[in-house]
Amino acid sequence: MARGPLWRPSRRGVLRAGAAGAAGLVGAGLPRPARASVSAADRRFLIVFAIGGWDTSYALWPFFDYEGVDVDSGLAPASENGHSFVEADTSSDVRSFYEDWGSQTCALHGFEIPSITHDRCRRLLFTGGTSTQADDFGTIIAAHGDSSLLLPHVVLSGPAYNYRYGSSLVRAGTGGQLSGLLDGTAIISDIDSPSKPVNEAVDAAVDAMVRQRAGAFTEAAPAGRPAAFAGHYDTVLGTMATLDEGSIDVNISVKSFENQLSTAVDLLASGLSRVVTVQHRGADNGGWDEHIYIGTTTSHFGDLFAQLSGLMSELSDRTGLLGGSLLDEVTVVVVSEMGRHPQLNDHGGKHHWTFTSCLLMGSGISGGRMIGSYDESVLGEPVDFESGELYEEGEVPTCQNLGATLLALGDVDPTEFTDGAEPLAAMMD
Repeated sequence: MARGPLWRPSRRGVLRAGAAGAAGLVGAGLPRPARASVSAADRRFLIVFAIGGWDTSYALWPFFDYEGVDVDSGLAPASENGHSFVEADTSSDVRSFYEDWGSQTCALHGFEIPSITHDRCRRLLFTGGTSTQADDFGTIIAAHGDSSLLLPHVVLSGPAYNYRYGSSLVRAGTGGQLSGLLDGTAIISDIDSPSKPVNEAVDAAVDAMVRQRAGAFTEAAPAGRPAAFAGHYDTVLGTMATLDEGSIDVNISVKSFENQLSTAVDLLASGLSRVVTVQHRGADNGGWDEHIYIGTTTSHFGDLFAQLSGLMSELSDRTGLLGGSLLDEVTVVVVSEMGRHPQLNDHGGKHHWTFTSCLLMGSGISGGRMIGSYDESVLGEPVDFESGELYEEGEVPTCQNLGATLLALGDVDPTEFTDGAEPLAAMMD
């Protein structure tokens, strides 16, 4: 595959430009739009996960003059609102996003997820480690928020991990089973006649028995994990009672990525949830894990950024729970579980790589800037976490630092959940 035009900004110049953007000057000297102040305790999150591992050279980082990096010839360098990025000659979706929303976006480049297997990388990205006895960051944030939320962390699609905070995690189901449970269509009384309605008297009797048995168990549960389980179970029963009252007026849709984003906004705007996770499978569900012919990544990024632009517009137009814009209250996190190898393989695709990039935007984010960089070997470079500048005596960011940043944004002390990893203060407003 031919390489694109030779171009590359000074990396330290890029970081200086990002810092200038964060100070209030973005793009062509335009002031960053004022945002309402929202406390970390009131902040909510929408996690967008691109499953499969994306190639950052197609949109997120300009590798045009890196020796040994294969860059698609249909790509070109671009810059807007404090960001240097890559655009395709067949699509303007990436540029349009940075033009409209770059001032509210912070990009983290060259952070490491130290594995090259999908399952391990996903667990590392979402929990900061490989232990099965850990909750994902979204669930931790949800569990430490408003205890009255009916659906604290809703996973419409994508990975989620729970251990201590299972009662805060709600999965919509790959077929939208949660909707069926909420409206009753998932419950049948006759296996031979699935359309036959449930006998309400029988249903009420079973429900009463379950609640009575659960209440007795809760009262008698010994200290330790049984008591904790009983407490979680009691919380779930309370949630079920509220759901039975018909208080939810949100269509829990998992039909398409666009539907899921719309559902996520409704859940956050209605006050039902603090965290929602959705998964992007690429354009036409083609998948990001392209070991054979990686050129379709252009379409994947085009689709993703077009959807992100629509999402940001919707969040900006909707009224939040505190009276201002919903975008002032919601942090959007856009990640993938790994990057791609700098060079093409024999099949025109790219294998896995441990260093990658991500985007944070919206509430609490220091927008209009880039943090981190890639060296000549496409490894992450050390950064000063406070300023965001490249710093030889600093640290290369990892998924644990990203997780610590999200926890801090959500008013959760990261030290308990990330082995003492330091948040990236420069990413936070």
